[in-house]
Amino acid sequence: MMNDALMILINQVITYGYYAMTLLFACALAWNFKRTRDPQEAVLYAVILIPFVLRFLHIK
Repeated sequence: MMNDALMILINQVITYGYYAMTLLFACALAWNFKRTRDPQEAVLYAVILIPFVLRFLHIK
């Protein structure tokens, strides 16, 4: 019983850490997207940002 609870806790910690890391990268990309003046770079940042947003919204 105790082993199962520990495994569930570890799984939750890893999952929340993964989503926090995803949010951090998405925020950094969004910040660069906002700051860029070059339209080609803006499109590049937008395309790279899409998977991070989808993962954060739990859509794989």
